[in-house]
Amino acid sequence: MINKHQYFELFEKSIFERVVLTPPFKLPTQMPNEACFYYAVNGDSHFRTPTKQITIHTEEAIVLKCGNYLTEWFATNNSETCEVIAVHFYPEVLKKVYDKELPGFFIYFDHPELS
Repeated sequence: MINKHQYFELFEKSIFERVVLTPPFKLPTQMPNEACFYYAVNGDSHFRTPTKQITIHTEEAIVLKCGNYLTEWFATNNSETCEVIAVHFYPEVLKKVYDKELPGFFIYFDHPELS
């Protein structure tokens, strides 16, 4: 059960999310055109893809690429709830944010000979 869901939107897309839930809990997750930084504040999570399972424990993080996942949350001995923070990276939002000028590290990765 989801106890609390907070989020911040930019250009009608959810960019930052904080979820507190009571495990066990399963949720299909679709990220067709985004990447996501996922941090487990509390509790354990399993991400299932068609080819593998990834486990994230309390105070661990992962960057996920686009795709479909089944996410399962489990309680740990320290708490009865799970808390997750996610940052979503949408290409169309990043293009709007950086429409005038790219940060230096983006330019470096695109053109290493310029540094």
